[in-house]
Amino acid sequence: MVQPVNLLAVATAVPPHKLEQTAVTAAARHAYVRTLARYPKLADVFVNVGINRRYSVRPLEWLSEPHNLAERTDVISRARANCSRRRRAPRLIRRVSPRVTSM
Repeated sequence: MVQPVNLLAVATAVPPHKLEQTAVTAAARHAYVRTLARYPKLADVFVNVGINRRYSVRPLEWLSEPHNLAERTDVISRARANCSRRRRAPRLIRRVSPRVTSM
C-alpha cells in the first residue's frame, strides 16, 4: 500500500546574482569556442532562447573559472540551504489543505 503524501507549503527563492542574457551568451561563446567552431548554429540557442535575464548563486566571472565537481557541489548545497533559510518571497508561501486523495 502506498503511503499518502501531503504538500504542506510552496515557496520560491531567487539566487542573488542577476545575469543578463547578452553577458551569458558572450561567456558561452568563449567557454564553448571549440564546440561552436564545429557547430556554429549551436550559438543561436543562446540568442533565440527568449530569456532576458538569469539568476545564479555565483557571479558570471566565477562560472567562467575552472572548478572541480566537489567545489561546484558545495556551492550549490550551501546556496540551497541559504535560500531555504532566507525565503526571499515569503508572501508566496501558501498552506495547502492536507486533503488525502486515493490513487
